[in-house]
Amino acid sequence: MQEGSANQREAFRVNDKIALLVNPLAPTIAGQINSLFDARRKTALIHGESYHKVKREISGLGYVKRRYPEVWEYIEFLEHKVDCVSQLQIGDNHALDVPRHTVDLSLGGIQFHAPHKLADRATVELKMRLFPSMKIIYAIGRVVRQTQTAQDALIAICFTHLHNEDRDTLAKHIQQVQLERLHREHA
Repeated sequence: MQEGSANQREAFRVNDKIALLVNPLAPTIAGQINSLFDARRKTALIHGESYHKVKREISGLGYVKRRYPEVWEYIEFLEHKVDCVSQLQIGDNHALDVPRHTVDLSLGGIQFHAPHKLADRATVELKMRLFPSMKIIYAIGRVVRQTQTAQDALIAICFTHLHNEDRDTLAKHIQQVQLERLHREHA
């Protein structure tokens, strides 16, 4: 979503269901956006990648569980501790467990419904979990458009900070969603 442009790249935009957290940033933080972005992205990456990788790997240790129950107990204990630390680091991570938001998503930005409008041109941080990959994308963006409806607000945000790796992940996700939609339409 480029500021002031209307759906110029429709082919690269998809409607999708994701988990989404949006947090407005204080205007006083403007000079610290880059360092905030780097720190928060690392935290999101640690939680997103490591957390689900560990969950998958632990579930594959049935042999250890049967053969060495005391070792298995210790592994579960450590997993619980890592999970607790991860939750403290990422914040409200359970809000990212389930895809609750239907969004219009592109490499340039995101549009979604929210209970109320944000400040015009507000800078916000976004944490998005993509499904089924469970990847977390962290971005900072600016509110470019808002429309108040009777039930909620429709908010469009242009990404101002999105790491190249996350951009690649998002591009692959968008392509996968498009392919799945084409398969459903032609099936």
